[in-house]
Amino acid sequence: MAIRKLGLEWLSVNVGKPAGRVHVSRYYTDDKSWCKQSVWWFEIPLAAVDDDCDIHFLCQKTPGGDDFFYLRVPPQFLKQNQHRLFVRPDNGRLSMYFGTERPDLFVELRANGRVPFSQFVRSPK
Repeated sequence: MAIRKLGLEWLSVNVGKPAGRVHVSRYYTDDKSWCKQSVWWFEIPLAAVDDDCDIHFLCQKTPGGDDFFYLRVPPQFLKQNQHRLFVRPDNGRLSMYFGTERPDLFVELRANGRVPFSQFVRSPK
C-alpha cells in the first residue's frame, strides 16, 4: 500500500480528519536517503505557509511499518523560520529532512538552520 494512503488511514482512525494540509513520509534509512542519514522527507509548497490552517506531518515510525508520529505545525512557524529552511530553486517548495534519531529527532537537517519540530508532536486519541 502507498505510504500516503496508509498514513491517511492511520490519521483517520487515530486523530480524525484534520483541517489543513496533510503530508506523509516514509522512514528513509541511511542507505536509501539522499543525505546518507535516516530521515523523514517532506516537500510542501511555499503557499502552504500563507494558509491559516495547520500543516499536519505524519512520520512512519519504522521502515515498512504502519504506525506514525503525528506533528501539527502552525503555518506561522514555517513562515517565521523560512530563512532557516531549504527552498528548492527548481520548484519553489520547502524541502525538509527531519532526523529520525536522537539527538536530531524531529530536527530539520537539510538546511543549516537545524529547526526543531519536536514541540509539535501530538499524541493520537
